[in-house]
Amino acid sequence: MQRNQTDNRNLDPLVELQSPFVARIREAIAHRRFEMPQIPHYEGHSDPMIHMQLYRGLMEVRGASEDVMCKFFPLTLGGTSLKWFNKLKPSSIQNFPQMCREFITRFRGARPLERKPNVLRDIKQGESETLKEYVERFHKEVINLGAYDEENTLEDFIRNIRIC
Repeated sequence: MQRNQTDNRNLDPLVELQSPFVARIREAIAHRRFEMPQIPHYEGHSDPMIHMQLYRGLMEVRGASEDVMCKFFPLTLGGTSLKWFNKLKPSSIQNFPQMCREFITRFRGARPLERKPNVLRDIKQGESETLKEYVERFHKEVINLGAYDEENTLEDFIRNIRIC
């Protein structure tokens, strides 16, 4: 008899876990052919916007409703982000847009700082760097910038080539 009481006490923390979702989301059912997409767990150390965009896109092409997207979202979390999710107040998440806002707001500090286009002005060909190595390094920086002005980028590139 005493062993059963001990076993029940060990389960108490699991029983006490309450969902942060409202009843409508908790009761949402995915369609019969639904397959959960395989995406890396978000650990809280990278851009939350990228994780959310990837997740939403993969769920939308599978025909998931916003309620199903909410319900399955915790399966994509790990580490710090899962701890955050498990500490949300019961029934505090009403819909998918709200969950997105709360997630992105909580982990926005993990987003990389916006890089300014003028960063390209400082990328100079090194003393022992070949032209090919310089082109590859410069190109990586341009890609990391995202949007850029082609004319200014070309000027920065040419200006910083080492003349032998």
